[in-house]
Amino acid sequence: MRLWHRFHQTIARFRRERAGTAATEFAILFPVMMFAYLGAVTAFQAYHAQNTVTRGTTAIVDLVSRQNLITSNFRDRIFDVGEALVADVSTGEVTVIFTSVINPSGDGNEVDWSYANIGGAELETDDLDGLDIPVVPTGESLIVGVIKIKHTPRFDVLDVSEMDMTYVSFRRPRFMMQIPTTI
Repeated sequence: MRLWHRFHQTIARFRRERAGTAATEFAILFPVMMFAYLGAVTAFQAYHAQNTVTRGTTAIVDLVSRQNLITSNFRDRIFDVGEALVADVSTGEVTVIFTSVINPSGDGNEVDWSYANIGGAELETDDLDGLDIPVVPTGESLIVGVIKIKHTPRFDVLDVSEMDMTYVSFRRPRFMMQIPTTI
């Protein structure tokens, strides 16, 4: 009984003692709070990177859709613009693709012409099925733009070391049914 009484007094004294409580709470909560903070920063960076890729792709498609003729000089400048628009969020190679899609006989979409800043990345007719673009009316065309980047977050908190980000945008040509090319 005496041992029980002594144990009870020790526990009561421990409950009344407040010295070190803040340090203990800090030691327990700090890692959790840092994980939550760095996770939020990582998630925001990923959101910002995807949003930047989306805006960059939409911008290059808009620029191409306003042209009356695609020249090699214009093509190279579009590649430069696309790369510059996503440069701050990309940690690797940037792929910029723009393509004219037509439906000449009404049987389905096919690629009229396609250009990419990286050789071999141009779109082909077989690639169109995976892009979820609408069927183009016979005799008209659609400009399709794609930007692909690799994004590495600053903090590897959520066990994400590198993310591939791709966005596809499309728009009809503004001033003619199909945009010719001299390349």
